[in-house]
Amino acid sequence: MDYAIIENNKITNVIVSDKDFAKSTGAICCEGLPIGIGDEFENRKFKKLVTDYDKDGIKISEHYKYYDAPSDELKPTLEELQQRYDTLSIQYIHEKYSYDEENKIMREYLSDMTNEQCKVAFDTYNTYVEECKIRAYTEVYGN
Repeated sequence: MDYAIIENNKITNVIVSDKDFAKSTGAICCEGLPIGIGDEFENRKFKKLVTDYDKDGIKISEHYKYYDAPSDELKPTLEELQQRYDTLSIQYIHEKYSYDEENKIMREYLSDMTNEQCKVAFDTYNTYVEECKIRAYTEVYGN
């Protein structure tokens, strides 16, 4: 298959490779797309400058044509999945606890771990956090 090597949002090379090797180099599949070195890649789309000519070969216009990367390339990266998981976890936690409330619970518990009221508040908070993390994990990774 054909894969594009991308540097600074520009195609610097097109290689023929197996999927595993291409993925290990960060290359993006471009099989069957009319793109080449110098074309651009941004927002998960290939961007090619196209020049139109009239019947006498005189340039009449230039415009960009966009090509979607093949669907298997549109899957989020592990880093994107992790970032989504982290964001959702925090979002879900803050549906119930503000930053100030979180800090207060942790500060009071750490200042006196023998205080039963502080321990109950911390355990309740911590159980909720774990539930939020499971909810976010399930939404992001699906299992």
